[in-house]
Amino acid sequence: MAWYVKSTGQLWIGETHELHGSTWTDKNHMSHSVKLEFGEKPVKARSKKGTFQSDDLSTPNVDESKTKPKKTKK
Repeated sequence: MAWYVKSTGQLWIGETHELHGSTWTDKNHMSHSVKLEFGEKPVKARSKKGTFQSDDLSTPNVDESKTKPKKTKK
């Protein structure tokens, strides 16, 4: 189980805090804090061509190499 940025679905690996029943990024609530959602175990992210994506080292709290699993159709 992992935390994902609600608006983008990216895996969040940084600090979190709770406010008014929601979980947010960073240690304290600031103007740049983003709402998080709890989700399934992350899977490796793929580009549009189907190759694996690498992690962007300029964003230390977001892991772009992993993403939320797609929902399967029944």
